Amino acid sequence: MLLYDRVVQVAVGEAGATGTAVSGLRCGFQVKKTEDSKENEVRLTVYNASDTTRAALERVANRVTISAGYAASGPQLLAVGDILSGVTDFGMPDLVTSVEAADAGTALRTARASVSYRAGTPARKMVDDLVARLEVDRPEYQIDLEGSFTSGWAFAGKVRDGLDQLAARFGFSWSIQNNALQITKAREPSPRQAVFLSADTGMIGVPSLLDDVRTSDEQSADAKKAGKAPKNETALQERLRLRRMEKPGLRVRSLLNPALVPGDPVLIRSLYRGDKACRILNVVHRGDTHSQEWYSEIECVEY
Repeated sequence: MLLYDRVVQVAVGEAGATGTAVSGLRCGFQVKKTEDSKENEVRLTVYNASDTTRAALERVANRVTISAGYAASGPQLLAVGDILSGVTDFGMPDLVTSVEAADAGTALRTARASVSYRAGTPARKMVDDLVARLEVDRPEYQIDLEGSFTSGWAFAGKVRDGLDQLAARFGFSWSIQNNALQITKAREPSPRQAVFLSADTGMIGVPSLLDDVRTSDEQSADAKKAGKAPKNETALQERLRLRRMEKPGLRVRSLLNPALVPGDPVLIRSLYRGDKACRILNVVHRGDTHSQEWYSEIECVEY
């Protein structure tokens, strides 16, 4: 497997437009993705961009797309984000533009709904109606959304909170990955083909054990049980309950691999850990075209 000769492609512009291509410049990035409804975080640094490119990178709500990989296989889509802030440091000798963005950030922060359904309305109908308000890519669901509320359901508020409530009730997980909706059964991986990680395919070192597979937010919520209840208590407590039931977890580092996506399966082969079939909980991608930083780190659990 040829994992050298790094390549990065960046595009920025209005959502739905082709955008301005950024090429031939030093770029650095950090992308944090999770399998839950929390926004994926995108941080991008571009050096010595033109006036036009800097203006596009500094415009709030513009969309930035990062593709990265290797010359032999070409770049793969790594991250999509709506720009939350962009600023340029005019210190010499380099002009450094720093961008913070969130995957589907505009929709997740602003999309609202006020809906009500009579008893017996299919779960699929309710989910479809809420997802339509997000205006994200909607591939076919890979699970059967079955069930209904026996006494109906009404909701008014942010769409993401409504989807969290439905997820807790009907046993699915949802997230936005690269501006596309992903829905899977709770605690089960997506049906996509597993990524194979071993020393031969870019894994670095030996996988380490996770002491706690809950996210930091979930751990904090557990620690504050005796205090004020969270705004969306039902959904959060259901997620916590499922996390406590998870099997042992692993933390694995590899050379940069955009195919590592939260919710997807990964097969890990290690001399000391053996073969482990896992579901990815979260991933952090870090890279810089002009430094040694070029890796992905996942946290995952067996299934």
